[in-house]
Amino acid sequence: MRALLRHDGELLGEIRAAVRSPEQAAAAAEKWLREHCTDDSVQLVRVENLHGTLPEDQRQHLTLVRFVIGRVTASDVAGWLERAQKNDGADEGPGHEAA
Repeated sequence: MRALLRHDGELLGEIRAAVRSPEQAAAAAEKWLREHCTDDSVQLVRVENLHGTLPEDQRQHLTLVRFVIGRVTASDVAGWLERAQKNDGADEGPGHEAA
């Protein structure tokens, strides 16, 4: 797997992991991204496991995960807090979705 911050940007790096299952590959990719995002002043904002959208016969060999990477500023945090207060805490900020 290769990781880019933008489709036309420089390669952030390659994710290589000796794993036995798609779930282990997804976990290795998430760990790698969390470590490298910290080094590059960005963070992993959200992880969405889309494995269930794959055809049943492919799930044993493939996985599909969406990673959202971004720069979070103080104004972003203030906005989350403001929305959370209006929604009685339903919006918990990055990586969490309202129920």
